[in-house]
Amino acid sequence: MYLLEHNSYSVLLQMMPIIVLVGMSLMSSFLVSDPPYSLVRTAKHQYERKTLNLKLPYYVKDTFMAEYKSNIYRIEMEVEADHIANLRSSCFREKNYKESLLWRAKSLRDSGLEERALEYQMPSCDKLAQLSRVRA
Repeated sequence: MYLLEHNSYSVLLQMMPIIVLVGMSLMSSFLVSDPPYSLVRTAKHQYERKTLNLKLPYYVKDTFMAEYKSNIYRIEMEVEADHIANLRSSCFREKNYKESLLWRAKSLRDSGLEERALEYQMPSCDKLAQLSRVRA
């Protein structure tokens, strides 16, 4: 009987760290709140707003004004920074793609591919340049 109780107690002690970790992760998920905005419309962020400075769109919940009225300026600065970071990343990818097309066209001596590479549009870079002019 003592051996059975000792084994049960031993198993419980061995499982304790796992139980604690699972419990802590469950509790932390309850403490994390939704972000105040999204750059794309989601089920929770349905209402479109535009930043005052750059007129960039972002989406909020219906309770946004009640919850964040005193922090709107700070949030809009974050929105603009997020937009610009996304555009920089997309622009970087567009430039890399265009450069790889040009390199391939020159190494293959393919004038059709070179023309296509030279005409390749980079909308994120264009939008980033446009925003840079507005901010200046």
